[in-house]
Formats: sequence, structure tokens, C-alpha cells
Amino acid sequence: SALAAQIAPVLVARNLGRLEKLSARRRYGFIEALDFSPARRTGAAGSAVATFMAHHQGMTIVALADVLLGAPARRWAMHNTALEAVASLLHERPPREATALPMPPYGPPAQPLKQRDGGFVREVIPGMAAVEPTHLLSNGRYNVSLRANGAGTSRWGAVGLSRWRDDALRDARGSFVYLRRGGARPVSVTQHPAPDPDADYRSTFHADRVCFDASWADFHVRTTVWISPEDDVEFRRVELGNLGPRQIEVEVISAFEPTLSDARADEAHPAFSNLFVTARWDPAGQALVFTRRPRLPQDPQLQAAHFLTDTDAQVLQVRAQADRQHWAGRNRGPSQPLAELFDLPAACDADPGEHTLDTGLDPACVLAARVRIAAGAKVQLTFATAASDDPAVLRALLDKYRQASHVQRASLMSATLTGIRLHGLRMGAEDFAAVQSLTTALVLNLPRRIAPQATADGDASATTDRRLLWRVGISGDHPIILVSAAAPQGLGLLRSLAQALRLWSWGDIACDVVVVNAEPASYLMPLHREIVALQARHLADGPRSKAAAAGFHLFRVDQLAPEELSTLHGLARVRLHADGRPLLHHIRAWMRWHEEDQEERGGTGTTVLAHASSSGTVRVAGGAFSTAGEFRFDVGAHVRPARPWINVLANPAFGAQISEAGAGHTWAVNSRLNQLTPWSNDPVCDPPSEWMLLQDCRTREAWQLTPSDCGDPGATYHVAHGQGWSSITHRRGKLDVDVCWCVDAEASVKQVRVRLVNRGHRPLQLRLAGVAEWIMGAGRADRSTVHTAMRCIRLPVPAMAAHEGQDARLPFHALLCTQREQSLGWGWGTAFLAIGSAAGDVLDWTCDRRECFDSRGRQVLPDHFGQRCGAGLDPCAA
Repeated sequence: SALAAQIAPVLVARNLGRLEKLSARRRYGFIEALDFSPARRTGAAGSAVATFMAHHQGMTIVALADVLLGAPARRWAMHNTALEAVASLLHERPPREATALPMPPYGPPAQPLKQRDGGFVREVIPGMAAVEPTHLLSNGRYNVSLRANGAGTSRWGAVGLSRWRDDALRDARGSFVYLRRGGARPVSVTQHPAPDPDADYRSTFHADRVCFDASWADFHVRTTVWISPEDDVEFRRVELGNLGPRQIEVEVISAFEPTLSDARADEAHPAFSNLFVTARWDPAGQALVFTRRPRLPQDPQLQAAHFLTDTDAQVLQVRAQADRQHWAGRNRGPSQPLAELFDLPAACDADPGEHTLDTGLDPACVLAARVRIAAGAKVQLTFATAASDDPAVLRALLDKYRQASHVQRASLMSATLTGIRLHGLRMGAEDFAAVQSLTTALVLNLPRRIAPQATADGDASATTDRRLLWRVGISGDHPIILVSAAAPQGLGLLRSLAQALRLWSWGDIACDVVVVNAEPASYLMPLHREIVALQARHLADGPRSKAAAAGFHLFRVDQLAPEELSTLHGLARVRLHADGRPLLHHIRAWMRWHEEDQEERGGTGTTVLAHASSSGTVRVAGGAFSTAGEFRFDVGAHVRPARPWINVLANPAFGAQISEAGAGHTWAVNSRLNQLTPWSNDPVCDPPSEWMLLQDCRTREAWQLTPSDCGDPGATYHVAHGQGWSSITHRRGKLDVDVCWCVDAEASVKQVRVRLVNRGHRPLQLRLAGVAEWIMGAGRADRSTVHTAMRCIRLPVPAMAAHEGQDARLPFHALLCTQREQSLGWGWGTAFLAIGSAAGDVLDWTCDRRECFDSRGRQVLPDHFGQRCGAGLDPCAA
């Protein structure tokens, strides 16, 4: 009635009076309506719809003001020239007649319709490609990167929520879902980290989510991962289908290692970083909550919660674990978790402070639900992870997303808003797939093709020093994509990279796209002008912090000194030439090189190292000092010390650490900044970066000479730590094996002596292999700028000179590794792994670590090494 006041004000006033007599006017004005339909009518008066709509009240006020005050709202609107220009359309009369459209011809179309393609949906089979693509899921704050094998990381801004390491070969970090059926060991529903040999693993990349499928003969699991576009919450929906004829019970386990810190700080000192992470069980929200204690009182207190929601399954039991030693187990690899869980406190217990959980100063976030699935039935349950630096916000997120309707709404909105964003980027499905492959080169250090002339010894053009780039505004700390351009035909590639840069910036992937323009100098320089416009558009599109994380740099070739250009070539993860071909073509060529390199390495057979983990009870044993002063204890599959015993062997300029698992690392000058081999600083798993292997050439069985993850499961190792030396001995069958480490008192040399004694009656033909994983710096990313080489020299041996007819020189074969980045570690420092061979020994070697791992991240021993060396490899000495 009120809106009609502009046409018939007297009748409107009369009608409003009648409505007021029928009690339609209440405290906030007239209610929404009076319903006189027979089904709802009560007596003579209609049924009152006692609702007040704020926008309806506003429309009423505007209509009455239009009559009483001379149409002020219309006057305000017509002050806008854009509205005034189209005001006549409001008074346009309808046409008197409409032109009839011609009837389309009857029958099938002249050309058959093309089959609709999958768009942004593509299936990726893990382990089939030389480079696994990385899907980046993000809402601008919460980011998840995932590969087809299930590995990846979750981040909240620049803060890592789950532990991550730059290791594309093992690739065993991330948030994983496991299944445990009966008393069997847990297996992952993705190919990493604990695959089941009987399962078939596949993955599907959608625009906004990733689906992982695992299939058995009688069972199927689909795990879907996506992020809420509204809130900082990650979802992992697990759908389980029982294809068998019987009812089954399955325990579904969600596990990851929470860090709540910058990934570089966690890699530098994970044991120290773990000290400040606490865990508690929130019975009201039914969630595991992890908190990082701030360093300063004014610093925000980051919290992350992991909880179960949106389940239609019959949940029989919920269990958890917060201590990584009870979850992973001592000296076990990621494929063999111990998986000890405990029952959670009851929800009726009131005080949340009473449910503080013991992390053992090494936290793990593990939440498990045991469900029952009828024959031929399907069930689903969703694990969610939320993060915030405000406890009230985190509590609100728990309350909100424990309701299934909000989870379903987040799923629908994620697909819609991601489609809108990709449409705004004008990015097609092919470019989107190419960017996913390129993202892997940004988050992981991959081998690179290096021109031979750029790696020659003594070549001045091979200078690499990231400090030289500071002059041009590049830190050198972020991954670099180097593009050379010289003609306007290359603008298509640059536009595609600008689109990718916006995508990486949205997902907080730090990188620098550096364009070197070799266009001849002229007055117009059209290519330079277009690239400057692309650069300005990139800076204007996003927030300043995002633009700084993903940089777009443009230089003319005459602006860079030869040393600066050489440094860019040495640091670049990917190098492209803008020659007119699209981005997809360049990425396919880059992938083809990796595929050919993989085929070249795959021409030889391999032996997978068996895991020594025991499924039985592991006894915790101590040790004792002998009369000679060394500390001795036994280690095996069923006996372990509670914590590692580390022996430090060092002189003032060089040193090494040896644990009871034979792991540890080697350094020179500074044990933190110049690590020759990486130090895990992991007291639970203690993964080795230097390993010694023995292989029986008759049975092809291979095992490590130390009681690590791949040691002999049936042997008992005797460990002795003395002053300046350590030894580990064991017996396998009739073979006695004694390994002894020592560091020279003055020289920067560590010696490893292996003594083999055959106690049997048959001769043994054995193969001994030593492997050292180089990093030559403070972190794993520093290994990308090293150069490896092989040298053979003969050293005089005085003890042999007295024997007639013998060569007094013993041949030594050394694999060298030189750090060419002058700002890392001790620049131009060289490390080596050498072996002294006797007459008749067959020497085999490689400097490419990719030969020591298979596509599932397992350690393998190839039948023959590829004898590869140079720059651009994943460096090692084997």
C-alpha cells in the first residue's frame, strides 16, 4: 500500500488506516502482511505475519518522502550524470508489435556437436610422471599445496601448519589419511607415505579441490580436499565403500605433524621449534587444539584445531595421539608408523584445562574414528583443520563447521568462487595444467638442465652470488623463473606468466619472474613498453604484501653485468625463451626433458631396501660404560634406547655426529651454516643422510650396516661410542660386519672403516655401497647450486713399497662436490667421498641422488649406477 502513495495518496492513507484497525501496526511500524487465505484465517481478521523487513521499511519511508517532501530521493539520484543519461528509458513505452523470429529448420544440425571436454578436471596417476604436478588450493589466507601422491603442506599465510621439507624424492610430508583394518598396520589412502601394494591409487585435479581414490578388491576410498572460501578451514572428506559381502569395521586416521611456524625456522631447528607447541583436547568442540606460545607478550598466539564433522557413519570410537614418538615410533620410516592411540576424555568433563595432552616435546596431530560399514554400503566422514590467532574466532569456527550444512555450503561456494576467479584471470584449462606443473618447480628443488660451458671448471662466466642481485632489487631467496625475450611475438608467454603470477600470489607462493629484454634499443621499443604495462598491472592487481611475495622484474640486457646475468642463470629454477610459442608448449618441452632423463635412469634394475620395523613390542634398553671408557648398548628391531645417543667426532675445523642408528651428519667450520650433509635433528625417526649398504650378489638382498629404518630386521647391533670414535657391529648369517667412524685430529677428514669377516664355509660375493646426500649449506634448498665431479688419483702407500712386484700407489676414487654459490656456506668449498679400492674391485658410482629412490619414495639400490655428474642434479655421492 505504501508504495502506491505516489499514485493515489488519498486511497493509500485510507487503506493504511483500515490496516491499523486490524492490528497490522506494531512496535516497529506496519508488519509484513495479513494472511486472509482460508487455510490460515482465524476468525474475521486475517492471520498476522508478524515480521519486520528492514528493506521494506526503507522502501516505505522513501515512498512517503517522495509525496510529502517533493521527491528528494529522485533528486539525489538524478544528480548522478550517468543515471540522468538513461532516465528516459524508465518512461519508454512498449512496442506496438513484435517481429516474429523465423522458425529454425527441422532436423539434425548440419555439423555434429563436439563432445564437451572435462574443462579443469584431469586425472593424474601418481608415480607416472617424472614431475608430479602441484595443485594450489587457497582462499587468499589459508593455502594447501597437494601433489598426486598425497604429499604437500598446509599454510596459514606465511606460517606452516604442517611440517614440510624440500625433498622431491622422499616427498613424505603433509597431512595424510590412513586406514587400519583389524590388527594390520595402517596404510595410507594415497600413494605416499604408506602405500598398500594391493591397492590402486589415482587422483583427480578439479579447479577448486583434489580427489584421491584408493581401490581394493572389496573396498574403495575417496578422499576430497578443499578449502572454505569464507573461513580459514581445510576439509578432507573421506568416503568409504564396502564392496564385499560382509560387514566390516575400519579405523580412519587423520595425521600430520603440526609446526605452527615458518618452514625455514622449522627446518633449521625442529627440535627447538617443537618445544613451544602445546596440545589439548577440547571436549566442547570435540577437537584437538594446538597452540604455539608466543615469544613476546604482544605477539599473536597462533592456534590450530583438528576435528571431525559431517559424518553419516556409525562411529564406534574416537581416539587420538599428540606425541609423535607414540605415533611414528623410534627409527621407523614414514611408511611404517607405530600408530599407538589413546581414548579421548569424556565430553562431560567440564574444565578444558584438565585435558592438556602430553606431546613429549615433539607434537603430532592424530585423530582417529572407528566406523562400522554394512555390506554394500557407503559412509562418509570429514576431517577439518582450522587456524586463527584469535581464540574467539577459532571457537566460532568450531561451532560453525561442526554443523554439516556449513560444510556443504563451503563445498558449493568453493567451486563457484574458484570458477569466478579463474574466469577473471582469463586462464584456460591447458594453461592451468601447465601452471600446476610449473608450481612444482617453485615449491621443490628439481634437477635442471645446465649448459656444459656454464659449468666448466675455472669459467668466470659461471659466477653465482645472490648478493650481486641486491643491486637490482632481487633478494635471491625466492625461486626464480628466468625469461629471455627479444621480439613482440613472445608477449603471449609473458601474459600467461603474469596470469600464473597472480595465481601464485593469491596462494602465497613466493617467487620472482625475471624478464631479460634483449630487444634492440630504439625510440619506440614496443616490446619493452608492453612488458612494463604487464608489470604495472601485476603491482596494481593485488595487495602490497602479496605483490612483494610474487615479484615481476624487468631488465634490459645491457642493464645487467655479466656476473649478475650468470647468477640469474645459476639460481633460476626454470628458464624460458619467449619465442612466440605458448606457455603450454614450453612446459611440455620442459616435462619431456625430465621424462627422457627418467627413462635413461630407468634402464637398470633396482633392489628395494626392506624395512626393519617390528610389529611386536619394542623394549626400551639403556647402556653401560665399559672399563675402557666407551659407552656400549644394543639396538635391534625389538630393542631401542628411549632417545638417541649422539657421539660428536670433531676437530676445531671439521666434525660429524653419529647416532645409534648410524645417522647424523658432517660439517665443516660451522655445524649450522656449512653442513656438508643434512642434519635431520629428529630424535624420533632419525633418518640418515649418509648410509652404508651391503648387498649379497647371489640373493640380491640389500641392507644398511646400521640399525636404521632399513637395517637387518633379524640382527642385533652392538653400538660403542668412544672418545673420538664410534663403531657398530652386527652378524648376518655367517658374516660379521664391523663399521667404525673417526675424525682426523687435524685434517678435515672423516674415515669410515668397514671390516667384513666370513665365518662360513662358502665364499661370499658382496657389493658395498656408500651414499652421502650433499647440501653444502644451511638448508636443503642450498644444494641446487652445487657442482659434482669424479676424480681418480693414486696415493703412495709406504707399507706396500717394501713388497716387490706390487704397485706402491693405492688408487683412490673420489666424488667431489663444490658449492658454487659464494654466499652459501663457505662459497667455493669442496667436499668429497672417496674409497680406496684394491686390485680386482669393480667400482661403480653416481652423483645423482634420483638413482637411489623409486617413484614411491622408497630407498633402492640400483644394479648399476649411471656414473652421472655435473651441475643441475639432485646431488649425492654414491
